Amino acid sequence: MEGDINQKLLKEKKGAEVTVADEVTHRDRVWSETKKMWVVAGPAIFTRFSTFGINVISQAFIGHIGPTELAAYSIVNTVFLRFSNGILVCFVTSFLLSVVWYQTLACMSDLIRLKILYGLWPFGPLRYGRECRFKYLDGRYRQKL
Repeated sequence: MEGDINQKLLKEKKGAEVTVADEVTHRDRVWSETKKMWVVAGPAIFTRFSTFGINVISQAFIGHIGPTELAAYSIVNTVFLRFSNGILVCFVTSFLLSVVWYQTLACMSDLIRLKILYGLWPFGPLRYGRECRFKYLDGRYRQKL
């Protein structure tokens, strides 16, 4: 089972009397991590290139269509780009930048949640008046920064 989550990272070789763990080489570890990274990065790169290609082809032929088709293209393009660049990128950045933040921030209002959903992520500490408190892992609270 290659890639199993419970797979040991150290290969075992039996010696004369003692089992010795032979370390996985640096090259093998780099290759393993690279494969895992490309599973995530590959579709993202494909999406960027395909979006760019759609825009280039659409703009090349935009002079040959009428006003109704132009309006339809602009609506579809706006919705498509808002979805791919706004919501999906926001989910990725909110996950990467704030896995712990969602658990520790005790005073996030619905307005701030909507801002995060629509891609208006504030890259900095969230402050909501003087009511905002951060919760430590042991249950204590710290007042705003």
